[in-house]
Amino acid sequence: MLVGAALLLAPVAVPAVLLTSSPAWAEGSELAKSELAKAEQAYSALDYPAANAAASTALQRGDLTHDELVRATRILALSSVALDKPAAAKDAFVLLLTYDPTYTVDARLGPRYREPFNEAKGFWSSQSSKPGMETQVMVSARAPGSIRVTTRDPTSVVKRVIVSYRWAPAKNFVQAAAKTGDSHVDVPAAPAGATRLDYFVRAEDSNGSVVFENGSANAPRFGVVQAENASGGAAKENKSVFASPIFWVVTGVLVAGAATTIALVATQGGDTSTVVSNRWTPSLRCGGGARCE
Repeated sequence: MLVGAALLLAPVAVPAVLLTSSPAWAEGSELAKSELAKAEQAYSALDYPAANAAASTALQRGDLTHDELVRATRILALSSVALDKPAAAKDAFVLLLTYDPTYTVDARLGPRYREPFNEAKGFWSSQSSKPGMETQVMVSARAPGSIRVTTRDPTSVVKRVIVSYRWAPAKNFVQAAAKTGDSHVDVPAAPAGATRLDYFVRAEDSNGSVVFENGSANAPRFGVVQAENASGGAAKENKSVFASPIFWVVTGVLVAGAATTIALVATQGGDTSTVVSNRWTPSLRCGGGARCE
């Protein structure tokens, strides 16, 4: 599923809104956190009705981080199986595989757990696309750039996409709401002396929980403007074969992968920009840091 050609389609641009301070992304609402803790404790105690109810409440309250969203959905799926609700379990497993495509049922669990899980896997196998999010950033010292976001969401779980960026060393982020599907946010040219654009992207469900994410306020992704030579133009080794107008270059888009690709794009006048492509890669850790099963 690799793509190695210039992408000429123009995604939809959306306006940005300045934030007066760095966005304080919540680590999940306290009420939802409390319900998630109850769900995990009840499930460990084999109290499946209480676990199921608490997990449902946590998901409805929302404002969950991606990790919390996965954990709550996992408890909902497994407790639904234990309560002999295979249809509800399958639906929860479909959502769980949306949030964490690498999830597998513990081999120690019996066939009644594997059956709804395998049905959920079959559902995703029949879809023409798999859930995920890709970001591609073009930054420039002389001209405006873009942060392009592509969300693949066959079941329409994602309701809004938030893009935040700043030119380092600025502390404040600029925030913009991108459209689901394929869209981009315009980024101004780098201010004098700035060479690094920090950014992060969140795709949220209807309750404000994080379905996909790429970076965070505390650990943002970044794109770097290429240095120019003494004559004011880009160094020769950094020049691209592409001329103006700017082309998006996609060097390797995968359905799910951990790679980051960087391609150089030339603009008229000798300026050199950088395109940074990132794909959201699921990473799930439970309370103690171990991978959840």
